[in-house]
Amino acid sequence: MKKGGAILLLALLPVSMIYADHETSPKDTVKLAYSPQQIDGADLMKVKDANFVNSLIGRVAGATINPSASGVGGSVRMVLRGYRSILKSNNVLFTLDGVPLPRLEPEQSFNVNTSNWQTGDGIAAFSPDDIKSISVLSTAAASTLYGSRSASGVVMINTKKAHSGKLRVELGNSTTFSSPLVMPEFQQTYVAGWGEKTNHPQSWNPADFFRTGHTINNSLSLSIGNEYNQTRVSAVTMNGTGIIPNNDVDRYNFSFRNTSSLLNHRLKLDFTLRYIHTAEQNMLSQGMYGNPLVPVYLVPDVLQERISVNPDYNYKNHFEVYDPKLGANAQYWPLGNMGMGMQNPYWIINRNLYNQKKRRLLGGIGAKYDLTSWLNVAGRIHCDRDKETATEKLYASSLQANPLGSYYESEDKNTQFYSDLLFNVNKKLGDFSINATLGSSICDTKFDNSYIDGALGVVNQFNLSGLDKHGALTIEIKTSIITTGLHHCLCLRNWDIKTCYFLIWADEWNG
Repeated sequence: MKKGGAILLLALLPVSMIYADHETSPKDTVKLAYSPQQIDGADLMKVKDANFVNSLIGRVAGATINPSASGVGGSVRMVLRGYRSILKSNNVLFTLDGVPLPRLEPEQSFNVNTSNWQTGDGIAAFSPDDIKSISVLSTAAASTLYGSRSASGVVMINTKKAHSGKLRVELGNSTTFSSPLVMPEFQQTYVAGWGEKTNHPQSWNPADFFRTGHTINNSLSLSIGNEYNQTRVSAVTMNGTGIIPNNDVDRYNFSFRNTSSLLNHRLKLDFTLRYIHTAEQNMLSQGMYGNPLVPVYLVPDVLQERISVNPDYNYKNHFEVYDPKLGANAQYWPLGNMGMGMQNPYWIINRNLYNQKKRRLLGGIGAKYDLTSWLNVAGRIHCDRDKETATEKLYASSLQANPLGSYYESEDKNTQFYSDLLFNVNKKLGDFSINATLGSSICDTKFDNSYIDGALGVVNQFNLSGLDKHGALTIEIKTSIITTGLHHCLCLRNWDIKTCYFLIWADEWNG
């Protein structure tokens, strides 16, 4: 159990901020001690990326944004104002319409064995078509809003909602293509050793291994409303292929948002519902095992070698041959691993398969009631449930596989419940004004993980029934981890017309 508190008193010149319904508006000129940066959602739409965080590169001062090498839809690391911790994550906290999102981040590659299985992070699942604006808080005082989780900064995502008027239909499409920009140069004139010229120069070009990748985004949104009720529905699809063959990502986003005003506009309700389905295959990254680029770059000549049995055979078109002892096709790669974990690169991309499916459901309801003209109370309840299933299929004769093949299956579940209650004061008496917020929030997170892996009892039968029941099986079910955080804050802002004083108090409990 941990408990901590902090009081800050600052005197600053006026700066713009985000206030009220956790949404940025040009009319909001309330002062704040933080230093927010704002990015309009239209900027993210100019060149859409499978992970919209990549579109923030060069748009946020003091931010270090590093895309991963796992291809289309891969994770992105975003660090504000440098690294603050050695042991803990330095990534920023992302919030969606004021609700903090759980850190659904993949495990960082730390050795040659884990680099062949990567995945996109949780924030990559959101579509830029649904984003209205983004605000970035990078100072330490930003932790007042969301506690210690936001010590490395906050990226506040504000989503679109409908406005009153006639039915509005929006259609969008964005298609981008990708290919290797710079390739290493290989000399194919001289042989190894004394440097004599070869009589049979090879024509293999490593660029031939790659393909032209593409990302296709399609979006459809419908919005309609009147003075008292507005509704927006959207559907977005993203279908991408990486530059390495057989690397594919498909994502489908569906969202519903309804806002309404009751009791002569004194009561405002906001209901949101989102469903995201993601399917990934062969998100490869740096490393040695399971990386097709190692043999592509280091032994390029052999990839054009002809098999003596049939001159029409080569490594690219016939990476496997039938093995009568195995009773199935086996990898053709007579070179062995060469002490570097090498395999036929075309075998790797076709017979070492890593698939991941993600299903995420987010829903919440918020209410704001004006008690008086200068005092209102706002509350919100939000649920975020994520389920991920992953499989690894290593065909027989793969380097790290068992004699008949290996199979791995895992399931991760992450459920977060978040709620808050805020009292907002905005009172002005001549040149004297008080702008204050008093509130409390609670966040409960539950995580479950289970996996099973082992050798196959039937050659290349990739399911749980195909596992060798008499062999070595690994079964693990982790105990659920429940973390509950209670966060209180009091912010008194702007009580002088010339100089802005800020009194910020925060208290947090975790158990």
